[in-house]
Amino acid sequence: MTLQVNATLRLSTQLLVELTNPGEPSETTVNTGVLDAAVADTQAVFLIETGIAYDDTDALHVAIAVQGVLVFLMQYSGITGRNTQQVTERWNRGLIQIATTRGSEQRISPTSNSTLDPSTERAGSRPDQDRSRWRGFVPNAVGGGDEDE
Repeated sequence: MTLQVNATLRLSTQLLVELTNPGEPSETTVNTGVLDAAVADTQAVFLIETGIAYDDTDALHVAIAVQGVLVFLMQYSGITGRNTQQVTERWNRGLIQIATTRGSEQRISPTSNSTLDPSTERAGSRPDQDRSRWRGFVPNAVGGGDEDE
């Protein structure tokens, strides 16, 4: 099922009529053009925020994206208030959750093309950064000899 179908199954028809036809109280049908725009915007933001494309077969994607459709419809109709904030926060938390749990497969792993290799320290000695040869570079270094030299 498409996101539009999933949204219409999960949101009441009366709510969709009110949200897709703001300022038209006599309207009795859902404005599919407005609903299509909300679906398209939801899918675009879903991709931007998570790094993965919306998938109709993934229940988590559907649950979060339906919240996104509701958020966009509320924004289009100019509805503000506590309920709008709660729905928006739920939508944002869902996007973050998907991005951090499933979006990682799409992330680029850090790599380096450096030709330098870390030096190995001598076994049984103090770490290199503690050697007396660095004493001149460390202000107020403790005096004394270094038994490693």
